[in-house]
Amino acid sequence: MVVFVLLGLSGRASAGPDAPGSTKAHYVLVSAHRGGSMTVPNSMAAFKAAVRNGVREIEADSWVLSGGHATAVYHDAAIGPECNHWVGRKLRGLTARQVSVIRCNGEPIPSVHQLVSFVAGTSVRLRLEVKTFSTESSARLRREARVVVQRVVNAGIVGRTTMQSFRWRSFLGFLNGAPRIRISALDASPSVSDARLAARLGAYDLSYPGRMSTESLVGAVHGLGLGVAVYQVNNGDLAASLRQQGVDVIITDHPVRIRRKLGE
Repeated sequence: MVVFVLLGLSGRASAGPDAPGSTKAHYVLVSAHRGGSMTVPNSMAAFKAAVRNGVREIEADSWVLSGGHATAVYHDAAIGPECNHWVGRKLRGLTARQVSVIRCNGEPIPSVHQLVSFVAGTSVRLRLEVKTFSTESSARLRREARVVVQRVVNAGIVGRTTMQSFRWRSFLGFLNGAPRIRISALDASPSVSDARLAARLGAYDLSYPGRMSTESLVGAVHGLGLGVAVYQVNNGDLAASLRQQGVDVIITDHPVRIRRKLGE
């Protein structure tokens, strides 16, 4: 496994978990997708509920707002109908002040600073996606990734954080500097050739839909020194099958249910 570092950021990584694929075969880390479904997704209430229920990793989404400095934890590119202000507006075009008045199903949209500050006060791990548009330049992706990563560095949780992006080819390509941080290559249609490229670029793991996983794919990815994370896993039987395949991380909307199914 290779852990690379981000150029131009200051900070020091703490010791992280064991290399993927090297831990006990029966153990799978269950990650709460957007904090899980126990309350409003991607809200501080969801993240706190996940921790209270014993989840060891929370997954979240991040955007950089208008001006290029403030951040928000939200999944969709545009404000959805579950929110009370700026519905339909692109989140990227809003300021931190505008976002601060939004309530989505009664919950405020947190900033990345709020999320990482909370994680810093716990022992849980964080899996954080940097959201972007496919048409945007690699330069903008890298610039915004730096903004988000600096929040992680400032919170002192580099050793417990995995950054992820569907545009990992660009995301990984500029890693060269400090601090060390794990990068997950999100891939909606995984292949061994993708895994080879991700490994060559220095990814920590390959993350793809659980329904597309096979034992042979997991074995090939592990053989390249990468971990395997699977998402959209909300069925207990599928989770049990994935554990048999040897996946390392299961990302789910129902972390309590899946952990119970796996006997953890």
